[in-house]
Amino acid sequence: LLYDQKNAALLQSIADRYHQDTLYQQLEFESGQTARWTFLKSQSDEAQVKWGLEQNSLTPQADRATRAGLLGRDPGAASALAVAGELGASAPPSEDSADWGKVKAGPVVAQQQAILAADDAALGVSDASLYPSLSASGFYDFNGGDTWGPDEKVVGGGLNLSFNLFGGGANLAAIQQARATLEGDRQTLANLLLSQRSGLRKAWAAYQSAFDRVPVDQMATAAGEERFKTVGALYSAGRAAYLDYEQAESIYTQSQQSELSSRLSAIQAQAQYEDTLGLGLEDALAPAAQ
Repeated sequence: LLYDQKNAALLQSIADRYHQDTLYQQLEFESGQTARWTFLKSQSDEAQVKWGLEQNSLTPQADRATRAGLLGRDPGAASALAVAGELGASAPPSEDSADWGKVKAGPVVAQQQAILAADDAALGVSDASLYPSLSASGFYDFNGGDTWGPDEKVVGGGLNLSFNLFGGGANLAAIQQARATLEGDRQTLANLLLSQRSGLRKAWAAYQSAFDRVPVDQMATAAGEERFKTVGALYSAGRAAYLDYEQAESIYTQSQQSELSSRLSAIQAQAQYEDTLGLGLEDALAPAAQ
């Protein structure tokens, strides 16, 4: 939604600039100073920008409805929702090694480790069926204590050792199944760690690349603006052709839109990286609430 708002403002400024060009070319054409096709080209460029502006006005409606749903509001009454702020991403970490510790300690890995621990315990239970069974018992009996007759005390105990010589192979089959399950889940954990590590590295690389792209596009926008101003002044003085002016304006417009798109890509890459770390909306808002 923030990107759509920024894009709408950018498209409006571009549309205003192209409209001024159309008015200028109209005066030039009507005074016989320029060819008719230059006036038609200005009209065409302006119409294209206006069409993009109209199309962009439809996109925020869906964004507002989505945002209203996330906020627990009625999406049908979200036409006035707006977002304030700058469209800029935070700088990524210099490397992802520190964040890898967070991923390994996350709930996804912890769940698989719990499954592995349960399988290990199940294997121990299955192995116990092959061990001898030992039980112990004891008793104490006392008779007497009357005014006559002898007292009698009896103390006894015993040990009982049993071993299952043959159980039809069911115990061995259960042990083999438990061991196979344990090995399978151990491999699943290894694959999960590999996938998590690879996913974190890809998300970090995409984040770093998208963030580094923003200043490059900012430089292109600054260069395009300076070129447009220079060629525009030369064109107004009759020292540059319309094609030079039209090309300079087109390059400036494209660089502005590219910079805005690269800003969006950087923020999206940051969000994807934070999602890989398992961070939620509460984690993102925590620094602002402090």
